[in-house]
Amino acid sequence: MIQAIRETNFDAFIETEASRIDTSVTSAHIRHLAKFINDLDGAVFYAYATTEVINNRYTSLAFTYNPSSDVYTGRINLIPAGYFKYELYEVSWIGAEGELGYLRNGYAPATETDVLTPVANDKGVVQGLVAIGKLYLGEKSGEEEVQYTEYEAPSSTNYIYTGVSSPDIFNQYSLAFDGVDDILITTDDSSIMPTDNLTVGAWINPSTWAFAGNAQSYYPFGCVGSGGYGISFENNYNGTVTQFKGIIKVSAGGDILGYIRPDAGTSFSATLRAFTGWHYVALTYTKATGVASISLDGVEKATATGLAGADIVYHPTANLPLMFGADAATGTTGHNFFEGNIDEGSVWNTALSGAELLAVYNSGVPINLLSNTEAYVSSSNLQGWWRNGDPNGTSAYPTITDDSTNSNDGTMTNMTSADIETEAP
Repeated sequence: MIQAIRETNFDAFIETEASRIDTSVTSAHIRHLAKFINDLDGAVFYAYATTEVINNRYTSLAFTYNPSSDVYTGRINLIPAGYFKYELYEVSWIGAEGELGYLRNGYAPATETDVLTPVANDKGVVQGLVAIGKLYLGEKSGEEEVQYTEYEAPSSTNYIYTGVSSPDIFNQYSLAFDGVDDILITTDDSSIMPTDNLTVGAWINPSTWAFAGNAQSYYPFGCVGSGGYGISFENNYNGTVTQFKGIIKVSAGGDILGYIRPDAGTSFSATLRAFTGWHYVALTYTKATGVASISLDGVEKATATGLAGADIVYHPTANLPLMFGADAATGTTGHNFFEGNIDEGSVWNTALSGAELLAVYNSGVPINLLSNTEAYVSSSNLQGWWRNGDPNGTSAYPTITDDSTNSNDGTMTNMTSADIETEAP
């Protein structure tokens, strides 16, 4: 999602080459026409970028704020503040490269339906739609944002969106882990190491389960050592995935409790062996009841009951950071490395209900975790949210921003910017 402030210039970084329509010309002969549609009143704004640079992985588009809009110079005055849908249209010229300077009336289409006549080499042609997404435009100052419904008035804690459902987030990136040493390291901050109640989840897309007949574990995430939590996929010495396991280590009276394993019977084992594509995995714990559970795509797969009132415990001398792509059993050196893609990792200091987990799964489309929507009501409990490349793609490397209010940013370790991939649920 693009984020900007009213009455300021803003940049957009959008993948376009993968959806290129006119492959007969070079990138020097391509420009992109942006269409912005306000969610509130349906107002439509068009603009070519003031400057545009097409890279292999993304296109950089710079737009200039000006009270007097001009589609051809990238001058744009988006009103009112709030959410806009954007559409990006490919426009190509078949003439000489210098003819791309004809970004003016009569030489460049002003809308996606504009056909310039007579057709000539120096006139741009709209090839079609290549990208869609969301733009959030905040107020230049103050806390009064757009109120979309008659619900509660905006405030310092409720100002982005009010309504029965949150807008979709534009999700186009994830991190690719090599299964050897790639890890995303967060912090050992207490905000993402709650002791009472917990939910931790992520979207995962495994590349392979290379057990090779040996006992082995793969952790999409974990901070498991002499305490902590995590989720793993394991085998039973037979070279195939037979266990989807959640780990919650709790202490009460000196006891360490909390390994959760689903039924390793034939039906579920077959499901695990066929586990491909994007899925949402989550682990929850409720201190009052001592109940922990693991879920797959919003559906509970197993529960375990420990000692009611038991705290989650972490490493006795040094908290181990939460990692994605492995678990943190030995400080900042991971092990049980996961091979595949991981996206939208998140931690809450509450146990999400079954209905909330289904809402987060959302039939396979990630939602905005900062905004309550229908059954999901725990946005205020969100302690960490790592979007793994969104919204700016490789420009994020090596820091993956924590989009919650706690700023527990993650660091890509033993990875490159190429590991931020345009592969996402």
